[in-house]
Amino acid sequence: MELNDFEKKTGNNFRVKLGDNFIDLKLTEVKKLKPPFDEDDNGPKPDNYRAVPFALTFCGPGDTVLPTQIYEFEYDNGKSMQIVISAFFQNSEGIFYESIFN
Repeated sequence: MELNDFEKKTGNNFRVKLGDNFIDLKLTEVKKLKPPFDEDDNGPKPDNYRAVPFALTFCGPGDTVLPTQIYEFEYDNGKSMQIVISAFFQNSEGIFYESIFN
C-alpha cells in the first residue's frame, strides 16, 4: 500500500493481531515526508527506494502499550499486512504509534 491508499483509510480502525487476540488501532494521520533523494538526482537509487515516503500515526487504547515490533494489521474485511509501529505519545485519547514508510 502506498500513501494515497492509506490517506483513504484515515479515521478507519485496523485490527492488530496479538497472539490469539486483537486490538483496534485507529489511523489518525497520514503524513508525506521529504524524499531522501532530490527529484532531479539521476544517480542510482536503492532497490527498495520509495519515491514518496510517508508516516502513519495510529491511536490505540490507553491501557495497553505495544512494544516496538512488527505486527499483523488486518483491514478491509480480511486483507492484512505487516507494519512496524513504535509508541511515541500518550494522552486521554490513548496511546499513539508511528510507522515510517521510506
